[in-house]
Formats: sequence, C-alpha cells, structure tokens
Amino acid sequence: DTYRITITPTGVCPAVFDEGTVSGISCSSIENDTICLNSSVILNNSNTNTYTGISWTPTTGLSDASNATPTFTPTSSGDFQFIMTGKNSSTSTTETITVNVNVQEPATVSLANQTVCENSAVTLAATVSGGTNNIITWTQNGTSITGSTSSI
Repeated sequence: DTYRITITPTGVCPAVFDEGTVSGISCSSIENDTICLNSSVILNNSNTNTYTGISWTPTTGLSDASNATPTFTPTSSGDFQFIMTGKNSSTSTTETITVNVNVQEPATVSLANQTVCENSAVTLAATVSGGTNNIITWTQNGTSITGSTSSI
C-alpha cells in the first residue's frame, strides 16, 4: 500500500506532501516433509535468506540448533514439528519458520525360496510388515504379473 501525508499551512505557503510505500513480506512459513526412519532431512533447505540469532526448538535430533539449515536425524517414527526463529538481515524482521516432518517406518518383506516339480502349482506368500499405504506388485523374470496382495 502507498501512504501519503499532506501538510497544508494556514498561511500563503503551498501544501506539501510525501509518500511512502509499505510492502508486505512473508515473515513466517510452513514446510512439510515425509521421510523414512533411518533417513535424514535438512530443515528449511529451500530458504535462501540470511539470518542472525537463529534458534530451533526443539533441538532433539538436530545437528546444530543455531544453523539456518540443520540436519534432522530421527530415532523413532512419528510427527515432529520444529520452529525456527531468527532475524532476517535483509528485512530486519524476525521470522518464524515451522517445519513439520512425518517420519514413517519402512516396510519389510520376506519371501522364501521354494523348489517344486515342473508344471506344478505353487503358492508364493511373502511376509510384509511396516510401511504406510504399501503398494504390492509382482514380477516374474522382470515381467509384471497379476497380483496385488502378499501371496500369488
């Protein structure tokens, strides 16, 4: 928005004015990420602003809570929220950046080898555990075959 101030004297001098512009900038942002347990993620990796007086809370699992882009290495699955506050040196404003990280357990699968007579039917059953919204596909010698459950 542009603001104008006008001063009108009661004497013979003309009125004077000056204008100023106020620009809105985002002083906060929210970022979301999903990673697998045993992985790491750099918090606020996309932000290119320069900050001073940085602090992240909470600090558990962070490589450096006073760095604009610390690495988060979780030790358990779950939802984690981190909040960074720091002074943006280019705009002299305090910014808050919230990063939500969803850490998921990876899926595990086990399929036993079998030996059967040629031209005999066989049922293959895999043990699948963990993971979220698993999509199961089967291939035979690299070619897709019908089957979207843990056994065929």
